[in-house]
Amino acid sequence: MRDLVGGSASGVVARGSDGYTQTLAAATGARDDVIVACQCEGKSLSAKEGPVRLIVPGSPGLSVRNLVRLEVAARP
Repeated sequence: MRDLVGGSASGVVARGSDGYTQTLAAATGARDDVIVACQCEGKSLSAKEGPVRLIVPGSPGLSVRNLVRLEVAARP
């Protein structure tokens, strides 16, 4: 996700198919360990988890299952 969150971003809004939304600070979204996953251990994610999931290690409340949209907010 680091490539999405450049120097001009203020944050990232992640939305799940169920309407769940999380806003990540730009610094969090740019961490090396934050990933957008479509597989786990070489297998597709389960219907509960995916098909795509945002994973923020150490902050499970920021992770979003069934990710359908990422919006990068530009700095004013």
